[in-house]
Amino acid sequence: MGFGISNQDDMLGKYLDNMKQPKQNYIEDETVNSESIDDVYNEETTISQEDVKNKKIALEASAFTASIVVETIDVAFSELVGTVAKLDSEEKKQLKADEDIKETYKDAWANYLKDKGGELSPSMLLIILTLGIYAPKIPLALDLRKIKKQNEDLSEKLEDKDEEIRQLQIKLKQEQQKRNRNGKQAG
Repeated sequence: MGFGISNQDDMLGKYLDNMKQPKQNYIEDETVNSESIDDVYNEETTISQEDVKNKKIALEASAFTASIVVETIDVAFSELVGTVAKLDSEEKKQLKADEDIKETYKDAWANYLKDKGGELSPSMLLIILTLGIYAPKIPLALDLRKIKKQNEDLSEKLEDKDEEIRQLQIKLKQEQQKRNRNGKQAG
């Protein structure tokens, strides 16, 4: 039952015997090849004006959508990374892509979109735009939360110090009153 050497030899022998068998002759069916190659070529390469118009519309739509996507990604990336790195607005601008790089990126997106029919689905475009607009605000919100927590901690410490100062003032006042009483009793 195992796959031992003898079983493999049997399988190899059957395979070689099968290869030695006479092969079936192929007869070309003339009804299938009734058209000449020139006829097929002419039919497939004839492009209607409507096809050209549709392809132009798809290319324009893909270029417009690609422009929106690339600009959103460029702004979102520079803002997000700049905020994480705690850069000021001028330093964040340095993180944006150069115009020639953006054009190459737009062309890549346009080609992708053209292959997909010229545009992204409305839901995908909304997701990209939403992430592009609000994702850079996440680190800022986290920083604000951290600052707020630090302010709360400092306020609490300040209240503790104020209370400590009041207690020391009360103690100092009591000691002064005690010295005044002792000074009057001595005099």
